[in-house]
Amino acid sequence: MNIDDVLQRALATRLNLQIALSSLAVIEEWMDLHIDRWLDNVPAPPEMPMGCEAQFEVVLGSDLRQVTWSAWGDPRGFVPKLANYFQLCVMGKQDSEVLDQLGNELQPEQVGSWLTVTPGKVLTGWQFCEPIAWARLQESFAPHAAKLAVHAWLERNDTEQIERFAQAIGDGAYSELEIAMPGDDAAAQLAALARAVPHFGGEPLPAALIAWWAQRAAQLPAAASDETGASNAFAVVVRIAQGAVTHVGALGPGIGSDGLGDLAALATACSISWDSSLARVVPSLSAQGVRRLAYVQASGRASLQLYVEPGDPAVNPNRSGKVVVKPPASSAN
Repeated sequence: MNIDDVLQRALATRLNLQIALSSLAVIEEWMDLHIDRWLDNVPAPPEMPMGCEAQFEVVLGSDLRQVTWSAWGDPRGFVPKLANYFQLCVMGKQDSEVLDQLGNELQPEQVGSWLTVTPGKVLTGWQFCEPIAWARLQESFAPHAAKLAVHAWLERNDTEQIERFAQAIGDGAYSELEIAMPGDDAAAQLAALARAVPHFGGEPLPAALIAWWAQRAAQLPAAASDETGASNAFAVVVRIAQGAVTHVGALGPGIGSDGLGDLAALATACSISWDSSLARVVPSLSAQGVRRLAYVQASGRASLQLYVEPGDPAVNPNRSGKVVVKPPASSAN
C-alpha cells in the first residue's frame, strides 16, 4: 500500500471516529475542544517512521455514558506529539516527571495517549502498549497494598510481565495495569481470570458471563483470525489510585457486529444497563464488531465495556463510497 493510500485510510478512520461518536449524549459541546486537541495530536502517517501507523481503539460503556479514545505507535512519531499535547493540557510538573522517568528507564517501543469522557468530565493520560517486566515497573510504585496484591498474583502464577501500563494525569490521576492470564488454552485462562478478580477485591464473575466466555473460548482456536479479530487471551485490568485497587476489569474476547444482540442479552442477564444505540454506533465504527469485552467493577457497581478497533464501517448512513479528505496542514511534507 503506497503512502497516499495509507494517509487516506488514516484520515478516513479519524473522520469515522468523529462522525460515529459526535451524536452521543455524553459528549457535551465544551468537550469538543478536548477531543479535537487529542485527535490533532495523534501523528498522521507522514509524521511516523516509514512503514509505521498509529493504532486506534475506542472503548464504549454499555450504557454509552463513557467513551475512551486511545492511540499508540512508534515513539519516534508519538513522542513529539505527546509533548505538544501535554503542553496544551498544562501537564503538571509531577506528572511530567513520572512520564519522563519511566520513558527513559523502560524505553518502550509502543507509546501513546488516551482520553476518556464521562458525564461532565474529561480525563486524559499516556500509555505504554507492550509487555513490560514487572521487575522493572514495580520500582515506580510505593509499597502499598495494591502493589503487594499485584506482586502476589504475579508470583503465585509464575507471571513476570504487564501487558499494558496506562497513567492518568491531573486531578483523579491513577495507574492502570493489564495482566494476561496464565494457561495453555483459553479455557484455562478463563478459569484463572475467575480467580484473579476476587484476588484484586472484586466480586466473583457472574455465572452468565463465565458461560458466555466459555462458549467463546471453545470457538477461539478455530477462530483465531475470524471477523472479530479476537485474541484467545483473557486478562485482568487493575486500576490503582492512592495505594488502593479502585477498579477491577475482567477482559476477554468480544463478538462480531452481528452478535450485538447476544451482548445485549448478556448485559440483561448480568443486570447491567445496555443502550440500544450501540446497535448503530458499533457497526458505524467498525465492520469487525467488538474486539474485546470487559466486565468492570468499580465503586460498588458493575458495567460492561466494549473495545472496538475503528476501521471500515459496516453501516454508516452519513456517507457512502470512497471518502476523500484533505490532510491537515500539520501533516504535510
